Formats: sequence, structure tokens, C-alpha cells
Amino acid sequence: MPCSDHMPSSECSRYPLDTDLFDIANTFRRVMHANRQMMASTMGDLTPAQAPYMRVLAEHPDLSQRDLAEALHLSPPSITAMVQKMAREGLVERYADQTDQRLMRIKLTKLGHTIDKRLRAAHVEYMKAALGPMSQEDRSELKRLLNVVADNIEGSRTEDR
Repeated sequence: MPCSDHMPSSECSRYPLDTDLFDIANTFRRVMHANRQMMASTMGDLTPAQAPYMRVLAEHPDLSQRDLAEALHLSPPSITAMVQKMAREGLVERYADQTDQRLMRIKLTKLGHTIDKRLRAAHVEYMKAALGPMSQEDRSELKRLLNVVADNIEGSRTEDR
């Protein structure tokens, strides 16, 4: 198997990917790294893990913890600590449902909405910088290819179950 220009020779024997697959994986890592860097530069004290919570709660106010967990594809117990942390930081408010006191609902606070708006504005600028220079044809092809990748990953996950 020939090594890629981007693949150190020590990696050739460790990874059974052909050159194209290695280069694609490396490029994908570069994109994800750039995305993390952008997010880190705009998030202030917010952690990357909190951003999806903010997005979902901004779009769907007054969710129950169970509904929030479902929207984030996480188990209800796994979100409890994050919601508590975000409440301590003044980003969200937890309160009992009026009709079922056992059910906890969550909404963004004024501070949470302010931070969410800042994150959304930064995301729009980031997407314009990343994808704006691309032709509509290239964007459509990128979207198509990313959907193929997502479908392949989702298909392989369901086969493993």
C-alpha cells in the first residue's frame, strides 16, 4: 500500500486504510479541528458540550429533561449534571411542571438567550467564511457527499446492534 504524502511512513503499517481513505480521514479531522477552534474562540466560558443544550433550549423552550435528552440523543440521567451546571452558571432555569410536579422543565434564562444569540451569530459568520466562497454546485455536492457519509455511519451502527 503506498503511503500518502500526509501519512508518516510509521503509520502505513498501523492503519489498513488506502491512501485516499487516509487523506479523507485526515481532511475530515482538519475540518473538525477548525470547527472546534472556531467554537472555542466564540464561546467564552461556555464549554463545547453546552452549545447543543443551548441550541435545543432556544428552539424549544420549556422542555422537560426527558425531552431534552431525547433531542440531544442522550439518556435522561446523563444530562442531569450538565443541566445542574448550567443552572448554577445562570444559563438555564429548572422548574416543576404546573400539571405534573414530578416533571422538571428547563428554559434558557435571559443570560442564556444572550449567549445563544452570540453563538448563533458567530456560527453564521463561520459558515459564510467556510462555505460562502464555494459555488452552489460545490455546496450541493458537499451536502450530498456528507449525507452519504452520515447514512453509511448510521447504517453501520444499526447493523452492529
